[in-house]
Amino acid sequence: MQKTTGIHSICVSAQTVVHRIARPVRYLASSLSSTAAEYTILLTLNAITGGVFVPVVIARTISCTINYLMNRKVFASQGSVIRTGIRYAIVAAVVMMLSYTFTNAGVMAGLSLWSASVLTNSSLFIVNYLGQSFLVFGRPYDALDRARTFIKNYSTFIAKVQQQVTQIFACHLPKFSVENTALAHIHLPQAA
Repeated sequence: MQKTTGIHSICVSAQTVVHRIARPVRYLASSLSSTAAEYTILLTLNAITGGVFVPVVIARTISCTINYLMNRKVFASQGSVIRTGIRYAIVAAVVMMLSYTFTNAGVMAGLSLWSASVLTNSSLFIVNYLGQSFLVFGRPYDALDRARTFIKNYSTFIAKVQQQVTQIFACHLPKFSVENTALAHIHLPQAA
């Protein structure tokens, strides 16, 4: 009976780990596929126009549309297409502006368009994931509740630490009076 319980707890632990990493892995897969489309479009348009702004905007818009449609399934969105679509557009616009700014800065610094874009988008991966997880497909009340709980727990922790420090000083501070220290018995020469 003991072995069954141990095996069961291992299986439950394994399921928990798989459940926790499943969403980020699915998000990574959707991001990589939309990124492949974005790079193909970006490099093609750059070769045609020679610019950076128009290719980045068009490529990002198409890849964001692909990414939004896939991520509705990744995050198991239960919100309406219009509401999550508007939120996604806002997050995507912010990420697009950051992408253009950093990609252009990389190109001006001497990087190739491709390497500047890869570096920029890799850096923005976490920002985009968190934005979609909490702001787009997550329920805002859940994120708000988590923030409130964190602040409440942090405030309680600080109050307890403050109380403990106050008690320590109250108990031990009277023992450290000037008369009880070794410094009280040192006679310093007085100035004449």
